[in-house]
Amino acid sequence: RQYPGGTAKLDLAKGHPDIKFETYALWDKLAADQLQKLAIDKRPPKWTVRLGPPEDWNPKETWGWETLATAIEANGHKINDWVWKDLLSRIALASERSKVELIEIRPCDLGFCFADWVRRDMFYAVADRVGFVPVEQEVGPQSILQYGHTLAVGEWKVIDSEPIVDSYGRRRLLYIKRAGGGVWLLLNDGDPDREWHPGSRFPRRTKKRTWR
Repeated sequence: RQYPGGTAKLDLAKGHPDIKFETYALWDKLAADQLQKLAIDKRPPKWTVRLGPPEDWNPKETWGWETLATAIEANGHKINDWVWKDLLSRIALASERSKVELIEIRPCDLGFCFADWVRRDMFYAVADRVGFVPVEQEVGPQSILQYGHTLAVGEWKVIDSEPIVDSYGRRRLLYIKRAGGGVWLLLNDGDPDREWHPGSRFPRRTKKRTWR
């Protein structure tokens, strides 16, 4: 009754085949926006990422990065060529199953809102001091496999691990992004002096709390 567009437009919208999907997506976005306004010590985990082989994995088969990459692409996601050819093989994968609870934080949450750009080493130092520590490097490929489908178009997240050193000695961080062509596992500069926008989102983990 309060929709300003009128009942005719409202009835048309109600008949849209994607109304449920679009409505739920809007609720998810609004809820995520509200969560980001909470103090970081009050936020629930954004994601719970499983590490190690999947539950249905046959222990007689080999578990490694090629198998994980194949599973990512089988889910319809895409992997940057250099990530596939070089970085994934440098990540130590867990042989035992475990779960990592991730809190999504921004440099702005840690007092950098009024900066145009924030150096990675400065952001990491403050995050570490308040109890938010880098995630395992395996979280990168596991995140896109388990949560890539939840990203909105244009959404991206930097997997806030210790940098992965590639074959040329360059420090790299993985990030996942949904672009027009799908969800990608990509790489970025992981040098200490790399500058990030204070609104950039970094999944990290905390040792202070365990959520049930």
